[in-house]
Amino acid sequence: MLILSRQDVELLKMKQPQSQLVLFRYRRRVFRRTSQFGDIQAAIAACREGLDSGRFCVVLQDGFKGQEVWQALGQDELKALKA
Repeated sequence: MLILSRQDVELLKMKQPQSQLVLFRYRRRVFRRTSQFGDIQAAIAACREGLDSGRFCVVLQDGFKGQEVWQALGQDELKALKA
């Protein structure tokens, strides 16, 4: 499990028809936020559940928003977002 800060990642913004999707890139992987927590232990537990079910996810610490769990997107998901 990785615990990253905003300084560790490259934020990406992708325009969608109804909104703007915020993603981040870390070591050639693209991630999407799945949940947000007020404390680090809850974020770690949620990330652990994701890892146990086969998803690659990380915890991103943000001084303003708290802790967020982000899940890596697969190639098919990335292609669908770009379409």
